[in-house]
Amino acid sequence: MRPFDLLQQQAERAAARVAIRHKSHALDYRALLDRVNHASQQLSELGVTKGDRVALYLQKNIDLVVYLLAANALGAVFVPINPLLKIPQLNHILRDTQAKLLVTHSQRVDINEADIGLVFLVDTQSIKQKTYDQSSLTSPDDLSCLLYTSGSTGLPKGVMLSDRNLIAGAEAVTQYLNNSSDDVLLSVLPLSFDYGLNQLISSLLVGAELVLFDYLLPCDIIKAIDTYKVTGVAGVPPIWQQLTRCGWTESAQQHLRYITNSGGHLAEPVQQILQEALPRTDIILMYGLTEAFRSTYLPADLRHAHPDSMGIAIPGATLRVMDAQGHDCADNQAGELIHAGDTVALGYWNHTDLTKQRFGSDNDGVRYVRSGDTVKRSADGLFTFIGRDDEMMKVSGYRISPQEIELPTLALKGIEQAVCFNAGENIILLYQGNVSTDELKQHLAHELPNYMQPSFIEQHPSLPLSANGKLDRALAKAQYPLR
Repeated sequence: MRPFDLLQQQAERAAARVAIRHKSHALDYRALLDRVNHASQQLSELGVTKGDRVALYLQKNIDLVVYLLAANALGAVFVPINPLLKIPQLNHILRDTQAKLLVTHSQRVDINEADIGLVFLVDTQSIKQKTYDQSSLTSPDDLSCLLYTSGSTGLPKGVMLSDRNLIAGAEAVTQYLNNSSDDVLLSVLPLSFDYGLNQLISSLLVGAELVLFDYLLPCDIIKAIDTYKVTGVAGVPPIWQQLTRCGWTESAQQHLRYITNSGGHLAEPVQQILQEALPRTDIILMYGLTEAFRSTYLPADLRHAHPDSMGIAIPGATLRVMDAQGHDCADNQAGELIHAGDTVALGYWNHTDLTKQRFGSDNDGVRYVRSGDTVKRSADGLFTFIGRDDEMMKVSGYRISPQEIELPTLALKGIEQAVCFNAGENIILLYQGNVSTDELKQHLAHELPNYMQPSFIEQHPSLPLSANGKLDRALAKAQYPLR
Protein backbone atom coordinates (compact mmCIF):
# COMPACT_ATOMS: atom_id res chain seq x y z
CA MET A 1 0.00 0.00 0.00
CA ARG A 2 1.31 3.42 -1.04
CA PRO A 3 0.05 6.96 -0.42
CA PHE A 4 -0.92 6.97 -4.12
CA ASP A 5 -3.09 3.89 -3.52
CA LEU A 6 -4.89 5.75 -0.73
CA LEU A 7 -5.71 8.51 -3.23
CA GLN A 8 -7.09 5.98 -5.70
CA GLN A 9 -9.29 4.44 -3.01
CA GLN A 10 -10.73 7.78 -1.97
CA ALA A 11 -11.36 8.76 -5.59
CA GLU A 12 -13.48 5.61 -5.92
CA ARG A 13 -15.31 6.05 -2.61
CA ALA A 14 -16.04 9.78 -2.64
CA ALA A 15 -14.85 11.34 -5.89
CA ALA A 16 -16.62 14.67 -5.29
CA ARG A 17 -15.32 15.26 -1.76
CA VAL A 18 -12.73 18.05 -1.48
CA ALA A 19 -9.27 16.54 -1.06
CA ILE A 20 -6.90 19.49 -1.17
CA ARG A 21 -7.28 23.24 -0.94
CA HIS A 22 -4.84 26.11 -1.40
CA LYS A 23 -6.18 29.63 -1.13
CA SER A 24 -9.18 29.82 -3.49
CA HIS A 25 -8.22 26.70 -5.47
CA ALA A 26 -9.64 23.32 -4.43
CA LEU A 27 -9.54 19.85 -5.97
CA ASP A 28 -11.86 16.98 -5.16
CA TYR A 29 -10.46 13.47 -4.93
CA ARG A 30 -11.24 12.61 -8.56
CA ALA A 31 -9.68 15.84 -9.85
CA LEU A 32 -6.61 15.32 -7.67
CA LEU A 33 -6.18 11.78 -9.00
CA ASP A 34 -6.48 13.06 -12.58
CA ARG A 35 -3.79 15.68 -11.91
CA VAL A 36 -1.51 13.10 -10.31
CA ASN A 37 -1.95 10.66 -13.19
CA HIS A 38 -1.09 13.40 -15.69
CA ALA A 39 1.96 14.39 -13.66
CA SER A 40 3.16 10.79 -13.37
CA GLN A 41 2.96 10.53 -17.17
CA GLN A 42 5.11 13.67 -17.42
CA LEU A 43 7.70 12.24 -15.03
CA SER A 44 7.70 8.93 -16.88
CA GLU A 45 8.36 10.69 -20.18
CA LEU A 46 11.32 12.40 -18.50
CA GLY A 47 12.75 8.96 -17.74
CA VAL A 48 11.77 8.65 -14.07
CA THR A 49 11.45 5.01 -13.05
CA LYS A 50 11.29 2.94 -9.85
CA GLY A 51 13.95 3.90 -7.34
CA ASP A 52 14.92 7.21 -8.96
CA ARG A 53 15.12 10.15 -6.59
CA VAL A 54 12.80 13.04 -7.48
CA ALA A 55 13.62 16.24 -5.59
CA LEU A 56 10.72 18.65 -4.96
CA TYR A 57 11.74 22.24 -4.29
CA LEU A 58 8.40 24.06 -4.27
CA GLN A 59 6.30 26.28 -2.09
CA LYS A 60 3.61 24.41 -0.18
CA ASN A 61 0.88 24.32 -2.79
CA ILE A 62 -1.15 21.88 -4.86
CA ASP A 63 1.70 21.32 -7.33
CA LEU A 64 3.88 20.01 -4.51
CA VAL A 65 1.23 17.47 -3.50
CA VAL A 66 0.57 16.45 -7.10
CA TYR A 67 4.20 15.77 -8.04
CA LEU A 68 4.95 14.12 -4.70
CA LEU A 69 2.15 11.62 -5.30
CA ALA A 70 3.10 11.28 -8.98
CA ALA A 71 6.62 10.20 -8.01
CA ASN A 72 5.12 7.76 -5.52
CA ALA A 73 2.84 6.34 -8.22
CA LEU A 74 5.91 5.48 -10.33
CA GLY A 75 7.73 3.84 -7.43
CA ALA A 76 10.25 6.70 -7.40
CA VAL A 77 11.65 8.17 -4.20
CA PHE A 78 10.24 11.61 -3.49
CA VAL A 79 12.49 14.08 -1.68
CA PRO A 80 10.51 17.11 -0.41
CA ILE A 81 12.93 19.98 0.24
CA ASN A 82 12.01 22.76 2.61
CA PRO A 83 11.43 25.90 0.48
CA LEU A 84 13.18 27.97 3.14
CA LEU A 85 16.50 26.31 2.32
CA LYS A 86 18.94 28.20 0.12
CA ILE A 87 20.90 27.02 -2.94
CA PRO A 88 23.88 25.60 -0.96
CA GLN A 89 21.55 23.41 1.15
CA LEU A 90 19.54 22.44 -1.93
CA ASN A 91 22.70 21.38 -3.75
CA HIS A 92 23.88 19.30 -0.80
CA ILE A 93 20.62 17.33 -0.95
CA LEU A 94 20.77 17.00 -4.74
CA ARG A 95 24.34 15.71 -4.58
CA ASP A 96 23.68 13.41 -1.64
CA THR A 97 20.60 11.80 -3.19
CA GLN A 98 22.00 11.95 -6.75
CA ALA A 99 18.49 12.94 -7.77
CA LYS A 100 17.50 12.23 -11.33
CA LEU A 101 15.10 15.17 -11.54
CA LEU A 102 14.42 18.42 -9.73
CA VAL A 103 10.82 19.64 -9.82
CA THR A 104 10.68 23.34 -9.02
CA HIS A 105 9.39 26.78 -10.07
CA SER A 106 11.17 29.10 -12.52
CA GLN A 107 11.48 31.80 -9.86
CA ARG A 108 12.99 29.48 -7.26
CA VAL A 109 16.21 28.26 -8.87
CA ASP A 110 18.34 28.76 -11.97
CA ILE A 111 19.34 25.52 -13.70
CA ASN A 112 22.93 26.76 -13.72
CA GLU A 113 22.90 27.03 -9.92
CA ALA A 114 21.59 23.53 -9.33
CA ASP A 115 23.89 20.51 -9.13
CA ILE A 116 21.64 18.39 -11.32
CA GLY A 117 21.22 17.80 -15.01
CA LEU A 118 17.45 17.75 -15.41
CA VAL A 119 14.96 20.30 -14.08
CA PHE A 120 11.19 20.42 -14.63
CA LEU A 121 9.51 23.80 -14.07
CA VAL A 122 5.90 23.39 -12.98
CA ASP A 123 4.83 26.95 -13.76
CA THR A 124 5.97 26.90 -17.40
CA GLN A 125 5.72 23.12 -17.88
CA SER A 126 9.18 23.34 -19.44
CA ILE A 127 12.31 21.22 -19.16
CA LYS A 128 15.79 22.57 -18.52
CA GLN A 129 18.74 20.30 -19.13
CA LYS A 130 22.51 20.59 -18.93
CA THR A 131 25.41 18.21 -19.20
CA TYR A 132 25.92 16.65 -15.80
CA ASP A 133 27.97 13.68 -14.66
CA GLN A 134 25.58 11.60 -12.57
CA SER A 135 26.51 8.16 -11.34
CA SER A 136 23.82 5.64 -10.60
CA LEU A 137 22.80 4.55 -7.14
CA THR A 138 20.64 1.54 -6.40
CA SER A 139 17.67 2.29 -4.20
CA PRO A 140 16.20 -0.23 -1.74
CA ASP A 141 13.08 -1.74 -3.28
CA ASP A 142 10.74 -0.43 -0.61
CA LEU A 143 12.24 3.05 -0.24
CA SER A 144 9.56 5.66 -0.82
CA CYS A 145 10.76 8.95 0.64
CA LEU A 146 13.86 10.74 1.89
CA LEU A 147 13.38 13.38 4.57
CA TYR A 148 16.41 15.50 5.38
CA THR A 149 16.82 16.45 9.01
CA SER A 150 17.65 20.11 9.54
CA GLY A 151 21.28 20.02 10.59
CA SER A 152 22.68 23.15 12.22
CA THR A 153 25.97 21.40 12.95
CA GLY A 154 27.37 19.38 10.07
CA LEU A 155 25.39 18.45 7.00
CA PRO A 156 21.80 17.19 7.22
CA LYS A 157 21.15 13.45 6.86
CA GLY A 158 18.50 11.79 4.74
CA VAL A 159 16.15 9.54 6.72
CA MET A 160 14.92 6.68 4.54
CA LEU A 161 11.18 6.00 4.80
CA SER A 162 9.20 3.21 3.19
CA ASP A 163 5.56 3.24 2.12
CA ARG A 164 4.91 1.02 5.14
CA ASN A 165 6.43 3.66 7.43
CA LEU A 166 4.26 6.41 5.95
CA ILE A 167 1.03 4.40 6.08
CA ALA A 168 1.69 3.02 9.58
CA GLY A 169 2.26 6.55 10.89
CA ALA A 170 -1.01 7.73 9.38
CA GLU A 171 -2.91 4.72 10.75
CA ALA A 172 -1.59 5.32 14.26
CA VAL A 173 -2.26 9.07 14.35
CA THR A 174 -5.72 8.93 12.79
CA GLN A 175 -6.66 6.27 15.34
CA TYR A 176 -5.90 8.32 18.45
CA LEU A 177 -7.06 11.59 16.89
CA ASN A 178 -10.28 9.93 15.72
CA ASN A 179 -9.90 11.42 12.23
CA SER A 180 -12.59 10.85 9.63
CA SER A 181 -13.81 12.18 6.30
CA ASP A 182 -15.59 14.94 8.24
CA ASP A 183 -12.27 16.51 9.23
CA VAL A 184 -10.69 19.59 7.67
CA LEU A 185 -6.97 19.65 8.53
CA LEU A 186 -4.91 22.83 8.35
CA SER A 187 -1.37 22.27 7.08
CA VAL A 188 0.87 24.97 8.55
CA LEU A 189 4.06 22.85 8.69
CA PRO A 190 6.28 22.07 5.69
CA LEU A 191 5.76 18.74 3.93
CA SER A 192 9.54 18.24 4.21
CA PHE A 193 8.92 17.76 7.95
CA ASP A 194 7.63 14.30 8.97
CA TYR A 195 4.93 15.94 11.10
CA GLY A 196 3.69 17.97 8.11
CA LEU A 197 3.94 15.08 5.64
CA ASN A 198 1.91 12.87 7.98
CA GLN A 199 -1.03 15.27 7.76
CA LEU A 200 -1.15 14.71 4.00
CA ILE A 201 -0.98 10.91 4.30
CA SER A 202 -3.54 10.94 7.13
CA SER A 203 -6.01 12.99 5.11
CA LEU A 204 -5.67 10.53 2.19
CA LEU A 205 -6.19 7.60 4.54
CA VAL A 206 -9.50 8.81 5.97
CA GLY A 207 -10.73 10.96 3.07
CA ALA A 208 -10.41 14.27 4.91
CA GLU A 209 -9.80 17.72 3.41
CA LEU A 210 -6.30 19.18 3.71
CA VAL A 211 -5.88 22.96 3.56
CA LEU A 212 -2.34 23.99 2.56
CA PHE A 213 -1.47 27.20 4.33
CA ASP A 214 1.57 29.46 4.66
CA TYR A 215 1.07 32.29 7.11
CA LEU A 216 2.73 35.69 7.38
CA LEU A 217 1.38 36.55 10.83
CA PRO A 218 0.43 33.99 13.51
CA CYS A 219 -3.08 35.40 13.78
CA ASP A 220 -3.59 34.48 10.12
CA ILE A 221 -3.80 30.87 11.32
CA ILE A 222 -6.90 31.70 13.35
CA LYS A 223 -8.44 33.44 10.35
CA ALA A 224 -7.80 30.33 8.26
CA ILE A 225 -9.37 28.08 10.93
CA ASP A 226 -12.41 30.35 10.82
CA THR A 227 -12.57 30.64 7.01
CA TYR A 228 -12.17 26.94 6.21
CA LYS A 229 -13.97 25.57 9.30
CA VAL A 230 -10.86 23.66 10.30
CA THR A 231 -11.24 20.79 12.77
CA GLY A 232 -7.59 19.91 13.41
CA VAL A 233 -4.22 21.72 13.44
CA ALA A 234 -0.72 20.36 14.06
CA GLY A 235 1.95 22.74 15.32
CA VAL A 236 5.26 23.15 17.12
CA PRO A 237 5.84 25.13 20.35
CA PRO A 238 6.82 28.48 18.75
CA ILE A 239 3.57 28.51 16.78
CA TRP A 240 1.40 27.86 19.83
CA GLN A 241 3.34 30.41 21.85
CA GLN A 242 2.68 33.04 19.19
CA LEU A 243 -1.01 32.15 19.09
CA THR A 244 -1.41 32.87 22.81
CA ARG A 245 -1.23 36.54 21.87
CA CYS A 246 -4.06 36.30 19.31
CA GLY A 247 -7.78 36.53 19.84
CA TRP A 248 -9.72 33.38 18.96
CA THR A 249 -13.05 33.88 17.22
CA GLU A 250 -16.17 32.14 18.42
CA SER A 251 -16.49 30.45 15.03
CA ALA A 252 -12.97 29.04 15.23
CA GLN A 253 -13.68 27.74 18.73
CA GLN A 254 -16.78 25.96 17.51
CA HIS A 255 -15.13 24.10 14.65
CA LEU A 256 -11.69 23.30 16.06
CA ARG A 257 -11.91 19.79 17.50
CA TYR A 258 -8.25 19.39 18.46
CA ILE A 259 -4.78 20.87 18.24
CA THR A 260 -1.58 18.83 18.54
CA ASN A 261 1.97 19.71 19.53
CA SER A 262 5.25 17.99 18.77
CA GLY A 263 8.82 19.06 18.05
CA GLY A 264 9.50 20.16 21.63
CA HIS A 265 7.92 20.64 25.03
CA LEU A 266 4.88 22.92 25.23
CA ALA A 267 5.17 24.88 28.48
CA GLU A 268 2.33 24.43 30.94
CA PRO A 269 1.44 28.17 31.01
CA VAL A 270 1.02 28.07 27.23
CA GLN A 271 -1.21 25.01 27.54
CA GLN A 272 -3.34 26.83 30.09
CA ILE A 273 -3.73 29.96 27.96
CA LEU A 274 -4.69 27.90 24.91
CA GLN A 275 -7.17 25.79 26.85
CA GLU A 276 -8.83 28.90 28.30
CA ALA A 277 -9.14 30.34 24.79
CA LEU A 278 -10.34 27.01 23.37
CA PRO A 279 -12.48 25.40 26.08
CA ARG A 280 -14.09 22.90 23.68
CA THR A 281 -10.86 21.92 21.92
CA ASP A 282 -8.68 18.95 22.88
CA ILE A 283 -4.97 19.72 23.28
CA ILE A 284 -2.95 16.61 22.49
CA LEU A 285 0.78 16.57 23.16
CA MET A 286 3.03 14.26 21.18
CA TYR A 287 6.67 13.20 21.09
CA GLY A 288 8.53 11.75 18.16
CA LEU A 289 11.70 11.62 16.12
CA THR A 290 12.06 11.58 12.34
CA GLU A 291 13.59 8.09 12.53
CA ALA A 292 10.35 6.64 13.95
CA PHE A 293 7.86 9.44 13.21
CA ARG A 294 5.89 9.36 16.47
CA SER A 295 6.52 7.43 19.69
CA THR A 296 4.09 8.76 22.29
CA TYR A 297 1.01 10.91 22.70
CA LEU A 298 -0.71 12.34 25.76
CA PRO A 299 -4.51 11.93 25.59
CA ALA A 300 -6.41 15.10 26.36
CA ASP A 301 -8.00 13.62 29.49
CA LEU A 302 -4.56 12.94 31.01
CA ARG A 303 -2.97 16.27 30.16
CA HIS A 304 -4.41 18.21 33.09
CA ALA A 305 -2.93 15.81 35.64
CA HIS A 306 0.33 15.23 33.74
CA PRO A 307 1.11 18.37 31.69
CA ASP A 308 4.85 17.59 31.55
CA SER A 309 4.41 13.96 30.47
CA MET A 310 5.26 12.58 27.02
CA GLY A 311 2.23 10.33 27.34
CA ILE A 312 1.77 6.71 26.31
CA ALA A 313 2.97 4.67 23.34
CA ILE A 314 1.17 5.29 20.04
CA PRO A 315 -0.87 2.39 18.63
CA GLY A 316 1.39 -0.24 17.07
CA ALA A 317 4.60 0.89 18.79
CA THR A 318 6.60 -1.04 21.38
CA LEU A 319 8.65 1.25 23.62
CA ARG A 320 11.37 0.14 26.00
CA VAL A 321 13.59 2.08 28.40
CA MET A 322 17.07 0.56 28.52
CA ASP A 323 20.22 1.25 30.54
CA ALA A 324 23.75 1.53 29.16
CA GLN A 325 24.22 -2.24 29.47
CA GLY A 326 21.14 -2.99 27.36
CA HIS A 327 18.92 -4.08 30.26
CA ASP A 328 15.34 -2.93 30.73
CA CYS A 329 15.05 -0.17 33.31
CA ALA A 330 12.79 -0.42 36.32
CA ASP A 331 9.84 1.93 36.70
CA ASN A 332 10.98 5.55 37.13
CA GLN A 333 14.58 4.65 36.30
CA ALA A 334 16.16 6.84 33.62
CA GLY A 335 17.36 5.18 30.42
CA GLU A 336 17.36 5.44 26.65
CA LEU A 337 14.06 5.18 24.79
CA ILE A 338 14.05 2.32 22.25
CA HIS A 339 11.21 2.39 19.69
CA ALA A 340 10.16 -0.75 17.76
CA GLY A 341 7.40 -1.06 15.17
CA ASP A 342 6.30 -0.35 11.62
CA THR A 343 6.99 3.38 11.81
CA VAL A 344 10.75 2.82 12.33
CA ALA A 345 12.66 4.13 9.30
CA LEU A 346 14.97 2.07 7.08
CA GLY A 347 18.01 4.03 8.22
CA TYR A 348 20.12 6.92 6.97
CA TRP A 349 20.82 7.44 3.28
CA ASN A 350 24.53 6.95 2.49
CA HIS A 351 25.37 6.47 6.18
CA THR A 352 25.73 2.71 6.67
CA ASP A 353 27.80 2.91 9.85
CA LEU A 354 25.45 5.36 11.52
CA THR A 355 22.48 3.24 10.49
CA LYS A 356 24.06 0.21 12.19
CA GLN A 357 24.63 2.25 15.34
CA ARG A 358 21.04 3.48 15.63
CA PHE A 359 18.88 0.83 13.92
CA GLY A 360 18.42 -2.91 14.23
CA SER A 361 15.90 -5.76 14.20
CA ASP A 362 14.84 -8.06 17.04
CA ASN A 363 14.58 -11.85 16.85
CA ASP A 364 11.14 -11.55 15.24
CA GLY A 365 12.41 -9.21 12.53
CA VAL A 366 10.72 -6.15 14.01
CA ARG A 367 12.79 -3.01 13.41
CA TYR A 368 13.84 -0.76 16.25
CA VAL A 369 15.72 2.52 16.60
CA ARG A 370 17.71 3.92 19.48
CA SER A 371 16.26 7.37 20.09
CA GLY A 372 19.27 8.95 21.80
CA ASP A 373 16.77 10.41 24.29
CA THR A 374 16.84 9.77 28.01
CA VAL A 375 13.40 9.13 29.48
CA LYS A 376 11.75 7.32 32.35
CA ARG A 377 8.49 5.37 32.51
CA SER A 378 6.09 5.28 35.42
CA ALA A 379 4.24 2.19 36.63
CA ASP A 380 1.10 3.34 34.79
CA GLY A 381 2.92 3.52 31.44
CA LEU A 382 3.42 7.27 31.21
CA PHE A 383 6.76 8.42 29.83
CA THR A 384 8.68 11.52 30.93
CA PHE A 385 11.36 13.18 28.81
CA ILE A 386 14.65 13.95 30.57
CA GLY A 387 16.97 15.03 27.76
CA ARG A 388 18.84 14.16 24.61
CA ASP A 389 22.08 12.27 25.15
CA ASP A 390 23.94 14.53 22.73
CA GLU A 391 22.65 17.66 24.52
CA MET A 392 23.50 16.65 28.08
CA MET A 393 25.73 19.19 29.83
CA LYS A 394 28.57 18.20 32.12
CA VAL A 395 29.21 21.00 34.62
CA SER A 396 31.17 20.69 37.87
CA GLY A 397 30.97 16.92 37.64
CA TYR A 398 27.18 16.89 37.23
CA ARG A 399 25.26 15.64 34.20
CA ILE A 400 22.50 18.16 33.53
CA SER A 401 19.80 18.11 30.89
CA PRO A 402 19.01 21.52 29.31
CA GLN A 403 15.32 20.75 29.91
CA GLU A 404 15.94 20.70 33.67
CA ILE A 405 16.63 24.43 33.41
CA GLU A 406 14.38 25.33 30.47
CA LEU A 407 11.18 23.88 31.97
CA PRO A 408 11.22 25.90 35.23
CA THR A 409 12.18 28.95 33.14
CA LEU A 410 9.13 28.46 30.92
CA ALA A 411 6.95 28.00 33.99
CA LEU A 412 7.47 31.69 34.87
CA LYS A 413 4.61 33.74 33.46
CA GLY A 414 5.80 36.05 30.71
CA ILE A 415 8.55 33.77 29.39
CA GLU A 416 7.80 32.82 25.80
CA GLN A 417 10.84 30.76 24.75
CA ALA A 418 13.99 29.54 26.48
CA VAL A 419 17.08 27.67 25.38
CA CYS A 420 19.94 26.44 27.57
CA PHE A 421 23.41 25.08 26.77
CA ASN A 422 26.87 25.07 28.26
CA ALA A 423 30.13 26.72 27.28
CA GLY A 424 32.73 24.81 29.23
CA GLU A 425 31.80 25.07 32.92
CA ASN A 426 29.36 27.92 32.24
CA ILE A 427 25.62 27.34 31.84
CA ILE A 428 24.09 29.78 29.36
CA LEU A 429 20.37 30.57 29.37
CA LEU A 430 18.82 32.66 26.59
CA TYR A 431 15.16 33.60 26.80
CA GLN A 432 12.45 35.54 25.02
CA GLY A 433 9.69 37.25 26.95
CA ASN A 434 8.52 40.19 29.01
CA VAL A 435 10.44 39.33 32.17
CA SER A 436 13.57 41.02 33.53
CA THR A 437 16.75 39.01 33.99
CA ASP A 438 16.72 39.84 37.71
CA GLU A 439 13.20 38.47 38.08
CA LEU A 440 14.18 35.30 36.22
CA LYS A 441 17.31 34.85 38.37
CA GLN A 442 15.24 35.11 41.53
CA HIS A 443 12.75 32.59 40.18
CA LEU A 444 15.46 30.07 39.25
CA ALA A 445 17.24 30.55 42.58
CA HIS A 446 14.06 29.27 44.19
CA GLU A 447 13.44 26.46 41.70
CA LEU A 448 16.92 24.99 41.01
CA PRO A 449 19.89 23.77 43.04
CA ASN A 450 23.05 25.83 43.01
CA TYR A 451 24.91 23.63 40.53
CA MET A 452 22.12 24.20 37.95
CA GLN A 453 22.08 27.99 38.23
CA PRO A 454 22.97 29.63 34.88
CA SER A 455 26.23 31.55 34.77
CA PHE A 456 24.82 33.91 32.13
CA ILE A 457 21.19 34.83 31.48
CA GLU A 458 20.33 37.02 28.51
CA GLN A 459 17.05 38.32 27.16
CA HIS A 460 16.61 38.24 23.37
CA PRO A 461 13.82 39.61 21.13
CA SER A 462 13.73 36.24 19.35
CA LEU A 463 15.50 32.89 19.44
CA PRO A 464 16.69 30.95 16.37
CA LEU A 465 14.35 28.42 14.82
CA SER A 466 15.11 25.52 12.52
CA ALA A 467 13.65 25.34 9.02
CA ASN A 468 10.77 23.31 10.49
CA GLY A 469 9.92 26.04 12.99
CA LYS A 470 11.35 24.31 16.06
CA LEU A 471 13.63 26.00 18.56
CA ASP A 472 17.20 25.30 17.44
CA ARG A 473 19.49 24.83 20.45
CA ALA A 474 22.60 24.06 18.39
CA LEU A 475 22.16 27.19 16.28
CA ALA A 476 21.59 29.31 19.39
CA LYS A 477 24.82 27.96 20.84
CA ALA A 478 26.69 28.61 17.57
CA GLN A 479 25.44 32.20 17.46
CA TYR A 480 26.18 32.96 21.10
CA PRO A 481 29.37 35.04 21.50
CA LEU A 482 32.20 33.35 23.37
CA ARG A 483 32.65 34.60 26.93
